[in-house]
Amino acid sequence: MAAIERTAYPQFRRTPVVRELVRTYTPTDAELEFVTKRTRQPGHRLLLTVLLKTFQRLGYFCAIEEIPPAVIRHIRGALKLRVQVKLDHIEPRTLYRYHAQVRAYLGVRDFSKGGLDVATRAVAEAAAAMDNPADLINVAIEQLVRDRIELPSFSTLDRLTRRIRALINGQYFRQISSRLTSDEKQRLDDMLMVEPGQSKSPLQRIKRLPKRGSLTHFLDLLEHIGELDSLIGSEQPLADIPELKRRHFAAEARALDATELRDFMPAKRHAILLCLIHRARVQARDDLAEMFIKRMANIHNRGKEELARLREQFREKAEAIVATMSDVIRVLDTHPSDADAGREIRHLVVSRGGVRVLQEDCSAINAYSGDNYLPLLWPFYRPHRAAILKMVRSLDLSTTTEDTALIDAIQVVMENERARGDWLEQPVDLSFTSQLWRSTVVQPRGKRRGTHPPTALRGVRVFCLGQ
Repeated sequence: MAAIERTAYPQFRRTPVVRELVRTYTPTDAELEFVTKRTRQPGHRLLLTVLLKTFQRLGYFCAIEEIPPAVIRHIRGALKLRVQVKLDHIEPRTLYRYHAQVRAYLGVRDFSKGGLDVATRAVAEAAAAMDNPADLINVAIEQLVRDRIELPSFSTLDRLTRRIRALINGQYFRQISSRLTSDEKQRLDDMLMVEPGQSKSPLQRIKRLPKRGSLTHFLDLLEHIGELDSLIGSEQPLADIPELKRRHFAAEARALDATELRDFMPAKRHAILLCLIHRARVQARDDLAEMFIKRMANIHNRGKEELARLREQFREKAEAIVATMSDVIRVLDTHPSDADAGREIRHLVVSRGGVRVLQEDCSAINAYSGDNYLPLLWPFYRPHRAAILKMVRSLDLSTTTEDTALIDAIQVVMENERARGDWLEQPVDLSFTSQLWRSTVVQPRGKRRGTHPPTALRGVRVFCLGQ
């Protein structure tokens, strides 16, 4: 039975505040006139007013003893009746007559006059896409209020929604089961059997929870996705089944163990197991995406750390280069003759290691002087390359916009997966990348040799060829 607190079924507040009493339970002049014309005795006048105001608040007639005393006291005060006026000893016939008068005054129909058909149609339509009993009860309440029909007891709505929900779900179970082959049904049943030498059924592997984002767990998750895809190869049996239904059926299967599932009727057992597999596939891919993002973030962080380390490593060389340049300026200042200055500068350069050494130091300092750490990612990316390419092959990638540049670039990478060259001559649209990425992976033809450090060429292999 659904919890009434989780639905929109109207109830009294246990301790209504004064503001609510004044706003909700104070009768208007028209309502006082309605009550006065139909009653003579003070007790009946109080009763009819209480029935009118509580029905306006709830949409149904409740038992007198369920009405909070504060509500009765407020209405008694609004009618200017004495404290001695009570609601005791009301004849059922009188109470029935007052109910009819209140309905007629408010323009509301009795539930027995078509209310069941209205609620049934509303719940049946909603149950085709929704599954939470509380939500279905709320749909029935909303439709009855819209059609100005008195609400029945909560238990009536609960029984109605449970019965209709069971009928709709049964139809879905039979529909899903009818689309499965005998072999697929047998594979689903085998998931509930414990194999010799094993302590758990294959069902437990489907319910596995994601682990931390290490490379080992990344590979395990890829293998898990492959196992899930091999259970039932097609999603066709779940076609036209609303996603909310799939989620609920999967949650039901996840909450039960293999023994409990074996007690179900075959159609229901196969349907909810298939929904569990479907949700496991979706969840596994979500976990894979999250793990991939964390892995790439870790790779970038290590690249930044490596850049900081190289900066620290080349700090002494930078200081030596600055000292050498200072000495060159001093030589030029103290030797007016170009020939003398040239000989002195050459001697100075040779004493500092020679032209080639200074040129290499300058190239290294220039390569790591900025914030571009992207050429340094290859050593950290390389162990992940096979796993990432395997991930791309296992996923059906698509774009949410009309821009297909990224998808096309990934396709080029996959086509050149086994290429060994440093450069990719095939044109690639890299408009989706940042300027730093483009400067890392793209170099003009005339500048490919001798003018860039090896890491720049290595970056091209990593990100254009996926090698």
